[in-house]
Amino acid sequence: MPRVSERQRLLRDSVDVMAVATLEEDDDDLLHSAQGRAAVTEDQLLFSELDEVSDMLQLVESSRYLVDRKRIDSCTQFNAEASYPTSRFRQRTRMDKSSFESVVNKIKDNPVFYNDSPCPQAPVWMQLAVALDRFGNYGSGAARRSCGVSAKALSTTIRIAW
Repeated sequence: MPRVSERQRLLRDSVDVMAVATLEEDDDDLLHSAQGRAAVTEDQLLFSELDEVSDMLQLVESSRYLVDRKRIDSCTQFNAEASYPTSRFRQRTRMDKSSFESVVNKIKDNPVFYNDSPCPQAPVWMQLAVALDRFGNYGSGAARRSCGVSAKALSTTIRIAW
């Protein structure tokens, strides 16, 4: 069964409220015309409520998201020291910042992380972060989802020596 988003639920509920209000308005018109009187204050209240619901419906339909979304940083913006809170950093790399820095310092001089081509490899810390994220997730697109790395960049970023 597909999940219904909060936005879809709000749109559905707003349309339902407007439909019920319209039906009530029609019923009130029939009732007041049968009694030969007009209820101006009730109609004004109903219209003001309908206007509010209509404005809300228009506002929700005019934007794709109810809450502003945070863009995923590209891996070139990933900073092991400061950019992510500890919990998010740990979720991505499966280790805390001090351990990550220790591993980077131990492996940074290994020649596997450097090449002599005109296209240099990504920094050691970035290669390690992408590799740890990739190893910690299941699926071919796991690293792209969390780091914002393209498929081509992934193939040239990680060189692992077994």
